[in-house]
Amino acid sequence: MIPHIKKLLPHIFLVVGAILIVVGFYALVASEEAKTRDTVRMQEAISIKQGLYRYYLNHAAYPPSAQPILLGEGDTACLNDKGFVSRASQECMARAYLLPVRLGYTYIPLGEQGDQPCASSIGCPRYVVSFGLETNLFAKKGMHILTPEGMQ
Repeated sequence: MIPHIKKLLPHIFLVVGAILIVVGFYALVASEEAKTRDTVRMQEAISIKQGLYRYYLNHAAYPPSAQPILLGEGDTACLNDKGFVSRASQECMARAYLLPVRLGYTYIPLGEQGDQPCASSIGCPRYVVSFGLETNLFAKKGMHILTPEGMQ
């Protein structure tokens, strides 16, 4: 029986080697896809920060909300002078400060102290936007916070 195993041994090594190559290739492709998604996330984070800043320049405050807002969902797809509006509405493109982004960003307006959500009708002095990264390409992977001062 051992002579038969010795004859099969080179074939077994070839199969194991082929499996390792396929797994390695898959890991490489998955890593590159994650880096691409993180690149898009960072571009959108910059777009969100710029959109909120343009809103702030015209209103001297950030958009208020009593609850955290999941950006890109339903009535929070765009930001214009009326605040967050639906992607389907005509108001979305009418002087939009922020065009639709993908899901995964949570906007929380903050009050003067910076630790309480702000629902003031006159607007809010600060905000945080939370989002996650999958790789260490731009920053450490995990959850990050975007504020008027930058990213943490």
